[in-house]
This record gives sequence, structure tokens and C-alpha cells, in this order.
Amino acid sequence: LGRWGGDEFILITQQAADSRQHAETFAKTLIEIATAPLLMNSEKLGLGLSVGVAYYPTDANNYKDVIQAADLSVAEVKRSERGKVLMYSESYAETQKRRFDLSRALADAIASNKLYLVYQPIVATQTGRVTSLEALSRWNHPMLGVIDPEEFIRIAEDSDRIVALGDWVLQTACAEARSWGARDHSQKIAVNVSIKQLLLVNFPTRIAEILTLTDLPANRLQLEVTESLFNEENFETTLRTVKGLRALGVEIHIDDFGTGYSSLSRLHQFPVNTIKIDRTFVQTVHEKTSVIIESSVMIAKRMDLKVIAEGVETIEQAQALIKIGVDYLQGFYLAQPHVLARTESFEPLWNTL
Repeated sequence: LGRWGGDEFILITQQAADSRQHAETFAKTLIEIATAPLLMNSEKLGLGLSVGVAYYPTDANNYKDVIQAADLSVAEVKRSERGKVLMYSESYAETQKRRFDLSRALADAIASNKLYLVYQPIVATQTGRVTSLEALSRWNHPMLGVIDPEEFIRIAEDSDRIVALGDWVLQTACAEARSWGARDHSQKIAVNVSIKQLLLVNFPTRIAEILTLTDLPANRLQLEVTESLFNEENFETTLRTVKGLRALGVEIHIDDFGTGYSSLSRLHQFPVNTIKIDRTFVQTVHEKTSVIIESSVMIAKRMDLKVIAEGVETIEQAQALIKIGVDYLQGFYLAQPHVLARTESFEPLWNTL
């Protein structure tokens, strides 16, 4: 057993009659031991451990390549599902190469304005009026074709390109939203921001600069952030940032509500405007998930917050959500994301609801 560098260790075990089973069992035992809670000064501390396994000579026939194979395995398990054991596969090398190539290409795409935005309307349940549009980034690479947003956004997060990507989306979305002013000065633009952006000391200042540059009123910008906002580790920094953004007049929405480390005490402390019910609850509306949505709506109303339900795909879902008391709907049933922002209301459709 040796420390390879940083928080990485290499462990070599003896070949056994059933080497793969032996290694996997051994690795799981290591995880179980390493992740057991540590009690220090009456405080519980926890460690995380992910393990990648490679075999000689099946996966590689020299020690350097065996280590590289194990490294590829652990990179994959940390990317997909931390805290597990993963055996080497040649596909991981291909996956890592693609991620490396996309990461470099993404930097160029952001710098040279090769991405584009699409917009999905958010509709008021009482009137069918489009109150805001969510800006979503898209990428059509000239050689690799259409890149799934989940793939390149995750790569951006992992490679720290998310700050540059987020800045580009904010500038572009605010500038395009300003052009809607001739039609409707009240329609707002919703933009997803990463926790890494919120942790920047000057983030509220940067938002103020973008609003000035694009001549967009602050009350027309909505920033969507996940429940990682409530993480205890960054609590003071994110709270200060959110207060700074609210002082500008920008709205703060909690995205994917109910799927992260939702803390009612934290929700109460942050000056947010809206919670956004995650699509996983919306798309399986039945007795149990309805209770979750109803509870979220009740909590939101008590805290004077609005509620958006995303991922609405059927009329039955829309009707159930309106009955529960959700304020806004978003999803394919209403409209798919499009390069042209839809700003007219859904009045004919609303007659059926």
C-alpha cells in the first residue's frame, strides 16, 4: 500500500485462485472500513473512498499500464457513482479520451461563441400567460455532432469550465431577453447557475455588470440554483452571495427541489423567491408523490414563495398540479425548448384545463 499523490493510494494484492472475486471483496471491505464514522471531540466525521481495479496481465502487461488502467477505473467510478468498486474496461479509456477532447473543444466553443441557447416557457397556472422563459445551452460540434447538454455541462463542472460557460449563458440570455422588451417588458429570463459561480466572491458584482452591459432590468432576471446552495460547508459564502443578488433585485429559484439535501431551516434563512419541483415527482404523479408536491406547496405558501413544477408532459399531470395549487408549469406538454422564444400566452390550451 502506498500513497500515489494527493488523496490517491495504490494497493497491490497477491493473485489468488479467484483473483477478481478476491479483489472485489477486498475493495468492498476497504470501503466499509474507511467510511465508518469517526468520532472526534463529540463530532462525527466521515471519509469517502472509491476504488478502481485492474488486473495483470489481463488488463495490461506492465506495471505502468496496470496503474493507468486502475486510474481510469477510479476516475470513472468517481464520475458516475462515488463510493463504489469498479473493474477496468477498455471502454473507460475511450470515455476518458472523449471527455478530454470535449473539454478542450468546449473551451474553444465558449470563447468563439459556437454554443447557442434555446428557450422553454414557464406558464402561470391561473392565466396561461408566459411569465418567464428558461435559457438552456446547446452545442452542435462540427465534427462530433450534437452533444447532449447533460454530457457537456457535467464536463464543464468537472473541468471548472462551468464558470466561463455560465458567464456566456448569462450574457447571451440577458441580451436576448432585452430584445423581448418591445413585446412585453414584464417577461423574465431564467438562467441556471452553478454552485461554483455562487462561490465566486465577486459574483453579484459580475451580475450587475452583465445587467448594465445588456440594459436588462434586474427584476427580469431569475437565477436557478440547486439545493447544493444549502450545503453546510459553503453556507456563509452562498448566503452572502444570495443576499447580494437579492439586493440587486434579481430573483433566486431553488431548482430540482426535493432531490438534494433539502433543509427547511436553510430554506427559511435564504431570501429565495421560488422553489421548482423536480420532474421526477411531476412525471409520476400518484398518491405518494402528490403528498410530496402538496407538502412542498404548503411549505412554500407559508414562506411566501412561489412554486414551479417542471417536466409536465401530459394534460393529466397539468390538471393534477393545478388542483394541488402549483403557481407555474413548465414542460413538453406546453412547449419544447426552441431557439425562438415563445412569449404569447397559452389561452386556447388553457380552455382545456
